[in-house]
Amino acid sequence: MKKGAMFGLDARIALAIFGALSVISGAALYSAIQEAKNQQIISMFSEISKGFEAYYIDTGIIPAQSENNTSSLDIVQLIENSNNVDGWAGPYLTEEILHADSATKIGSLQVYTGCSQDLSGDGIKPGYANAKLRKFTNPTVSTKDDYRLHIQCISLQVSESLAQKFNGKDVTSSTNLDNIFFNDFGSGTDKQVYFRIFTGNK
Repeated sequence: MKKGAMFGLDARIALAIFGALSVISGAALYSAIQEAKNQQIISMFSEISKGFEAYYIDTGIIPAQSENNTSSLDIVQLIENSNNVDGWAGPYLTEEILHADSATKIGSLQVYTGCSQDLSGDGIKPGYANAKLRKFTNPTVSTKDDYRLHIQCISLQVSESLAQKFNGKDVTSSTNLDNIFFNDFGSGTDKQVYFRIFTGNK
């Protein structure tokens, strides 16, 4: 009886340990998946920033406004020289890096964000969001402009991670003085993200 009881106890202990390890492994896997998503977005920010700066150095100008969306710059000009700009030595970006498709033809890109908002009604694949290049007056130097990548649909969890990564503080404390700032998107907790990729004279 004692051996049987001990065996039963050992089995229960083993199962408890196995269960605990499963929970830990699951949490670690989830964390790794989230970190991979964050790194994908961070990599995209970095590539666009480098491409934008290289375009500006080569041509001496900022990409023109998109023909179909006057609130955005035509990011396609970093991929192809459709306007025959002097000094253009690109491409400065690749469509593969940005997960771009036909959306590039209207001066924006589709980026996978895992956002909970269903954007399919806007002609955007579920889980994807438009990313656009936008111009804002620099909040501290009025003679300069900030050029920011605007993504309309980033989950709160990813937004918090990005805020800590780039600003060293949480989403609610981030402002347009920072490298990245946020606004609410839709009625949920998802965010619009504005990432500064370049600052130049007006």
